[in-house]
Amino acid sequence: MVSLDDRPWSDLVAVSPARFRVDGSPLEIEFDARPGQRANVVALREGGSTSVLLRAVDPGATFAGVPFFLRGSMNQWNVSQRMREAGAHHYTATMALPAGLHGFKLGSADWQAVDFGGTPDADVVVPGQSQAMAAVGANLRLQIERDGNYRFTLDASRSHAPVIMVTAAP
Repeated sequence: MVSLDDRPWSDLVAVSPARFRVDGSPLEIEFDARPGQRANVVALREGGSTSVLLRAVDPGATFAGVPFFLRGSMNQWNVSQRMREAGAHHYTATMALPAGLHGFKLGSADWQAVDFGGTPDADVVVPGQSQAMAAVGANLRLQIERDGNYRFTLDASRSHAPVIMVTAAP
């Protein structure tokens, strides 16, 4: 059964293994969990339009099998800066950054398997301090005071609540 907004509880009728129709309504709910991907999407369809309701990362997932990248304003959001494994559930990338404000996230090439950004409460990364990340979070903001090399280190030992730290690199 499902209840959405102020609507009464209704039965779900299976249309396929991943798609359900809300009984007595034009609404459909689709659970998209593609094999080999760690992102699950829950979508609501009404009359042909689709809205994403929730996107979550499998809490048991590790990132070892999925290439993911430091993507942001400093590299035109491309996939040139791969995060490399640096120990169990730890990943790192180092890049030269000019002074200024940079927006970034961590994401796979398709943004589906990995997409981490700022939490609803915080999206500012302070160099030298850990910052929690959230699945499908907002772009993180990083203010760099001096041109130089900076190391981005991800601690994904709790894959559902990873933490990033940016530090000056030698």
